[in-house]
Amino acid sequence: MASFGDVAAVCLERQQHSLSLTDLVAQTKKPEKFPWETDDHGMWVMGPVGDSLLKKLRERGRGRSTSSVEPEMPARPMSPVAPAVQSRRTICKADGSRCQRFDPVLFVPMSMCDNMEIANDLKAAARKLLDDAGQEVAQGIREVVPGLAPHDLIVDVQEPLPNGAPLFSDPDNPGHIVGYKVRKEYVAHALKAAGVQGAKGVMTRIDRMQYMANTTLLPELISWCDQYRAVKARIASEKAYKAAEDKELARQRRVHVLGPKNGEELLSAEEGERAAAEEGKKAAKEADEKIIGPAEVCRCGYHEVWHERAAADPLMTTLPEVAQGDTSLAFSASEP
Repeated sequence: MASFGDVAAVCLERQQHSLSLTDLVAQTKKPEKFPWETDDHGMWVMGPVGDSLLKKLRERGRGRSTSSVEPEMPARPMSPVAPAVQSRRTICKADGSRCQRFDPVLFVPMSMCDNMEIANDLKAAARKLLDDAGQEVAQGIREVVPGLAPHDLIVDVQEPLPNGAPLFSDPDNPGHIVGYKVRKEYVAHALKAAGVQGAKGVMTRIDRMQYMANTTLLPELISWCDQYRAVKARIASEKAYKAAEDKELARQRRVHVLGPKNGEELLSAEEGERAAAEEGKKAAKEADEKIIGPAEVCRCGYHEVWHERAAADPLMTTLPEVAQGDTSLAFSASEP
């Protein structure tokens, strides 16, 4: 704050301008400096032109608060790469499981998609989702996750090996695991660019990129599978309803012609139609329940809840050097 003598001196020099007391105090006040203007280590941020613009904007805006308590900022929504989400990639707690981190895939039961339907329908839909995924980062270049283009991924379909997980060991509910994997050519190129010393860091980074791609694409593939199952279940239910209804009506006609046997009841036409409809509903419900929908699980066969949320995956900073203009190895610094 300027002294009274300084204010009086300015008043005498600029009486012709009729300045107010507020303006006079502002003129005699020592100019406030940003932290980087007084830095002794040679820090350069914006230069004098940028500093003057910032000062003008600050003077036009609200005054600085004298409170030492900073306002609470609204929480940002967590993304698939937020540190809080990394914790689910730790070891599986199920007895007998050797899984070290959560690796999401879809378990698609054979009742929903048999081998022919997987080859003709599911794989085609998964590739279509992959082609349409991501955002354009340059002209003609799209990325599913930072550093990973759609053509760098493939649709991977396998039969799960029995490993003790109930989902993979149920003989009444066989199926396939479906997910997205990074192409071998991409991995080979990355390892060659990294060399021996950077190989471990590159493999860790590729694993995380693959994880991010699956967390992005699998929810859309689940949505497609749910629609596919709904259509297939409706067709099967209608077929089962019709078959059960026809069977019951045929039985009633036989009773009317040959007479009741073994405690069979002779029904009127209206009662017979109601009985046939009830039999059709039961058969339709059973047909619908036989077609089981997909489930997102880990490659170990256990759901995400079995993977403890303790220590997060450590950050690996050893990355290959990327040549300028080469986007195929533009690895992201974020983590799944």
